[in-house]
Parts: sequence; structure tokens; C-alpha cells
Amino acid sequence: MTDNFTVLFEDRLLFRIYICITVLMSVTAFLIYGIDKLIAVLNSKTTARNIRRIPEKTLLTLSFLGGSLGALCGMILFRHKIRKQKFLISVPIFLLLWVILGISTVYL
Repeated sequence: MTDNFTVLFEDRLLFRIYICITVLMSVTAFLIYGIDKLIAVLNSKTTARNIRRIPEKTLLTLSFLGGSLGALCGMILFRHKIRKQKFLISVPIFLLLWVILGISTVYL
């Protein structure tokens, strides 16, 4: 007799796709937030300030497309974009939406 967890991963293709997208996008978002923070620090320490930053639109888009968990972890760990209200509101909302989407894939 198999347990429910094994059956879930064997039968639920949609759920497996959801997990893959979420993990891939979260790792990507986490790394991009870290890179952007590194660029911000480097720009503040040099007088030239010639390193181009990653646009906020890109950071929020990564979060919206499934990387919200990685984005939130990056915000907290790197202390990046934590003063921006649109990030403090948007990223947790996107995370909540992706959790709801994940739960819904289990029951489809």
C-alpha cells in the first residue's frame, strides 16, 4: 500500500510542473535579488557608479511569475527592497497567490 505523498507525485503532472516552476523561479529570483543588492553596494562604494542596476519591474515580474518565495527570502536575507512599499505589499501577495495555485493543483 502506497502513502498519499507518493501517489500525489506519481499521478499529479500539473502539481509536478507547478513545483518545478516555483523552485526554478524562486532560485532565480533569489539570485537576482542578491546580484542587484551587490551592484547597489558596489555602486555606493565607487565614485563612477557605472554598474547598471536590475530594474524594479524585473524584480517584481520574477516574483509574479513564481519566484515570490525566493524574492521574499532575498529581500529578508540581503535586506534589499525592504523599505519599498510596493515590494512589501506585492511580493507577499504574489506568494499567497502561488500558494493558492499550488493547493488548487493538488485537487484538480
